[in-house]
Amino acid sequence: MDQSLFSDAGHWIRSGVAASAFRYRRVLFTCFGILVKGRPVVLVQGGRLQQKNMLWEHISKHDLEEDMRLDATTEDLSKIQVALLERSGDISFIKANSAKQQAT
Repeated sequence: MDQSLFSDAGHWIRSGVAASAFRYRRVLFTCFGILVKGRPVVLVQGGRLQQKNMLWEHISKHDLEEDMRLDATTEDLSKIQVALLERSGDISFIKANSAKQQAT
C-alpha cells in the first residue's frame, strides 16, 4: 500500500477528532454561559406586563417605565411589542410598529 494513502487518512481522522472537540467545547461553554448568566427574560409581551417574570427578576413597573422613556422614547406600554431583560442586565425594547414593519 502507498504510504501517502495512510497519511491522508490519518490527516482526515485527526481533523474529524479536532472538529468534534471544538464542537464539544462550544456546546460546553454555551451551557456554562447559560448557567452563569442565564437567559433573556420577557418582561413585556404584546404590550402587556409579564408580572410573574418582573417579580422574579425584581424589576418594578417604575424601573421598566424609566427604561422605556430613556431607551424606547415612549411612555405608552401598548407601543411595546416585547421588552427583554438581557443577560447583561440591560432591558431591550422592540416597538410594536417596528415588529409589524419587519414582518412585511
